[in-house]
Amino acid sequence: MKMQFFFVALFIVQQLFSINALSEQYKILYINSYHSGYSWTDDVTDGVSSHFSERDSFLVHTEFLDGLRHPPDEAEAWFLPYLAQKYQNARFDIIIASDNSALDLVLNNDQYFLFKEVPVIFCGISNPEVYPLEERDLYGVKEVDMFVASFDIMRHLYPDFSKVYFLVDRTVTGSVYRSSAEEVIQRHPDYELVVVDSVYYETVDSLVRSFLEEDAVIFYQGINLDGAGDPLDNMAMARMVSENARIPVFSSYAIDMAGALGGLFSSGFEHGVLCAQLAEKRVKGLPIDQRVHIPPMEGIFDYSKLMKYNINPDLIPLGSQIRNKPETIWSRYRNLIIGNLVVIGLLLLSVILLIRYNASQSKAKALLEKAMEKAYESDRIKGAFLANVSHELRTPLNAICGFSELVKVELEDSQLSEYVEVIHKNSDLLARLVNDLLDISLIDADAMVVNKRNTNLEVLFASLLQQAQSALKIKGKDHISVELKINSDYKNVSTDEFRVCQIMLNYIGNAVKYTETGKIVIGFDHISTLANDLDLAHYGSSYLVLFVKDTGIGIDPENTPLVFERFRSVDSKYVSQHGGFGLGLNISKNLAELLGGEVFVRSEKGKGSVFGVLLPL
Repeated sequence: MKMQFFFVALFIVQQLFSINALSEQYKILYINSYHSGYSWTDDVTDGVSSHFSERDSFLVHTEFLDGLRHPPDEAEAWFLPYLAQKYQNARFDIIIASDNSALDLVLNNDQYFLFKEVPVIFCGISNPEVYPLEERDLYGVKEVDMFVASFDIMRHLYPDFSKVYFLVDRTVTGSVYRSSAEEVIQRHPDYELVVVDSVYYETVDSLVRSFLEEDAVIFYQGINLDGAGDPLDNMAMARMVSENARIPVFSSYAIDMAGALGGLFSSGFEHGVLCAQLAEKRVKGLPIDQRVHIPPMEGIFDYSKLMKYNINPDLIPLGSQIRNKPETIWSRYRNLIIGNLVVIGLLLLSVILLIRYNASQSKAKALLEKAMEKAYESDRIKGAFLANVSHELRTPLNAICGFSELVKVELEDSQLSEYVEVIHKNSDLLARLVNDLLDISLIDADAMVVNKRNTNLEVLFASLLQQAQSALKIKGKDHISVELKINSDYKNVSTDEFRVCQIMLNYIGNAVKYTETGKIVIGFDHISTLANDLDLAHYGSSYLVLFVKDTGIGIDPENTPLVFERFRSVDSKYVSQHGGFGLGLNISKNLAELLGGEVFVRSEKGKGSVFGVLLPL
C-alpha cells in the first residue's frame, strides 16, 4: 500500500513539473517584411534562429510578409486573414518584426487579437525615431544609414571627389536613406548628390559605365525594386555595379564583390542575434538599458582597388579588414618558418647530443661492427660451404644412383638385386636432399637464376604425366589413375621450363606420396576458367594456373598456411611413413616468386588437395 502511494505521489509531482515547464515556454511570432531566399531576410532569420535554437523554453513561429514582391496594402490584405486562420487559438508572448513593412503592419493593427498588448521587438529599421517607442513599448535594432556613417570615411580616403552617384530604390527604406543622404550633402555644399532611383537590371551595366568623371564616386545603397517596382536580386545588382564601375564604388553590399573599393558593413545575422537577445530579455522581465540598439559595424576594403585609386591602406579605419592583399613572405609562410626554425633547433640539439653520444660509444660501436662483420662472414662461409658440399656430394651420388641402376639390371641373383635396390633408393633420396639443400643455399644467397624463354607447356605436361605414372608404378600404386587437363590455347608461355618442371614435380611427388585411392589430375588453364572453383578471383585476370589435384588425405584449412614453410609438416605420421624433409614446397614457393608468380593450396581433410602455381602471362 505504501509503495502504491509512493508511485502515485511521484506521478503527480512529475505532472506538476511537466505543466510548469510547459507554462514557461515562451511563444514568439517572428514576421519578416520580405521573402525567404532574399539574402538580407535569410541572414536576419538565421540570426534569430541561431539564438533560440538551444533554448527549449522558446518556440519561434516564422512568417514572411513578402513585401518586396507585393505592395504593402496588398500584402496586408491577405496576410492578416492568413494569420487569423493559422493562429486562431494562439497567444504570443512577444513579436519580432523585421524591417518597416512588418513593423507597420503590427503597429497599424495594434487591436488585432494576435498583436493586442503584445510587446514588439524590431530590427532593420533605419528611422526608429518616427515610431512611438515609449507609447507602444518598442525595443529594437536600428539599421544604420551606411552613407551617413561612411561619408567622412569616403572623404578621408578619396578627398578628390565632389560628386556622389547615389544608387537606391523607391522602397520605404530607400526613401529614408535618400532623405538622410540629402541632409548630409546639405551640410556639405561643396558636394553634389545625384540620386539614381530608377534602375533596371538589363541596363545597369551601361548606366554605371557612363559615370566617368574623375571627381565622382558611386555609393551603392541597395536596390530591391527596379524602376517599374518589380523585385530585383539586391546582391546581383551590387555585383553588376561593382564589376562595371569605372570610378570608385563604396557600398555596404558590394564589399565582397569584384570591383568594389569597400565600405562599412553591418550583417543581417548580427541584427537577428541582437534582436533575439532583446526579445529574450523582454519576455523574462530583465532590464534593457535603451530602446534602440546599434549593431556592430566593420569596415571591409579591397586592396587592389585601394592601389588602383592610389589610396594609402594606412588611412582606412582602425580594425577594418583589407581583402585580396598580397601576402608577404613572412605573413604567408610565418607558421611554416617558425615551425622550420623549431625543427632546425631540435635537429641541431639532436646532432649535438648524437655527437656526444657517438663519442662516448665509439669503442662499443667498433666492437659491434667487428662482431657483425664476423657474423656476416660466418654466414657467407656457411652458405658457401653448404653449396660446395652439396655440389661435391652431387657428383658421386649421381654416379652411385646410375651405377646401382645398371647393376640392378645386370644382376640375376634376386637377393643381390634387392640389396642393390636399397642402395639405389637411398642414394636417390640422398641425391634429392643434396639438390634441395643446394637450391636452399642459392635462394638464401640470392644467387638463384631463372632463364625465361618460350616454353611449350603441352609438351612439358605430357612429360610430367609420364613421370607421375612412373612414380605411382614405383610406389606400387598402379590402381591410381593420372589425368591430364590442359587448355592448348595457353600452351605457349615465356618462363623457365626447368624451374616450372621442378615446382610441378614437387607437387606430383606429394600427390603420389599422400594418395592411396582415387586419381591425380595435372594440368593448366587460364585463371578465369578456374577462378570460381579455386577461389582465385582476387588475383585478377593476367595469370595462367598450373595445378596438381589429388584425392589424398587432405589438410585442415587452418593448417594450409604452414605447408609452404621450411621444415614444416602438418602430419608427422605420414612423414615418418613416407619420408621427406619439408623443403620441396618451400623451394616451390621461392621459385614461383622468382618467376613473378605465386603458389596456392586448396584442401579439405579427408577429401584431397589442389596445389598450384600462378604464372604471369
